[in-house]
Amino acid sequence: MADNLISQTCLKTPKPDVCVSSLESVPQSSNADIRGLALIMSDEVLKAKAQAARNIINELIKHSPSTQSLLACTDYYGIIIEFHIKKQAHDGITGVQPRKAAQQAMDDTVYLVNECNNGLGFSAGSPLTEMSTSVADIATITKAIVQILS
Repeated sequence: MADNLISQTCLKTPKPDVCVSSLESVPQSSNADIRGLALIMSDEVLKAKAQAARNIINELIKHSPSTQSLLACTDYYGIIIEFHIKKQAHDGITGVQPRKAAQQAMDDTVYLVNECNNGLGFSAGSPLTEMSTSVADIATITKAIVQILS
């Protein structure tokens, strides 16, 4: 039954395969309702991906500490993790704030990821670009799941 809810929910997102594999990677997904799936996608999957991207940036800063673009990216990811995910998305999904807050937080996350990528100008194959793409994809999927709740 839970796998069916995951599949049915993910079919309504822009990247169903990424959605299913992301949710199935978190054991609690098997017992979650749609709100729970949205929380898992935001609080677990997206937060972990954003933190991994931030870790890559911090490693790059160790090798080029004066790069303003990298410093801006670490700030962007700090905002994504601390404000957009932990505050706006979580509160919007749980009902503390309107659902629109969670949806806007996901749009803002994609915007900041793109700002980081544009500022750095890395090639498509770089580890940071791949991780940033994953963060943006998960944010877009999370927004789609939140829209199902609305």
